[in-house]
Amino acid sequence: DNWMVRSLAGKADSPGAPLTERDLDVALEIVRRKCVVGLLSNMEESVDRFSSYFNFRKRGMQLNVKKNPKCKEYLKSGSNTNSHPPLQEGSETWRLLEQKNGADMILYREAERIFKEQKL
Repeated sequence: DNWMVRSLAGKADSPGAPLTERDLDVALEIVRRKCVVGLLSNMEESVDRFSSYFNFRKRGMQLNVKKNPKCKEYLKSGSNTNSHPPLQEGSETWRLLEQKNGADMILYREAERIFKEQKL
C-alpha cells in the first residue's frame, strides 16, 4: 500500500495509516532533489548514468554496458525481473492497483519525467 511513498515520507512502519498530500509532496521532492533515476525499461541508459554519476570508471569498475559483454548479457537475461501478464491501463485490475497504490503510481510517473529530464 504505497510502499515507496511511505518509505520516502518516513512512514514505512505505519502501513495501515492513511497518507496525506504532504506525504506525497515529501516523496516527490526527495526524488526530484536527491535521486539519480533509473528505469528497468531503460536499463542500459540507467546503468550508464549511474556509472557516470558515481564515477565508477575512476574506481576501476567497468559498468559501461556497451563495452562490457558480461554486464550486457546479465541485463538482457532478465534475471533481475519477474514475469507478469501485461496490464491494460484502465482495466479493472489497473483500477484496483491504483486504489491501493495511487500515490506510488503518481511518484512513478514523476520519476519517468525526471528520468527524461536527467538525460546525459
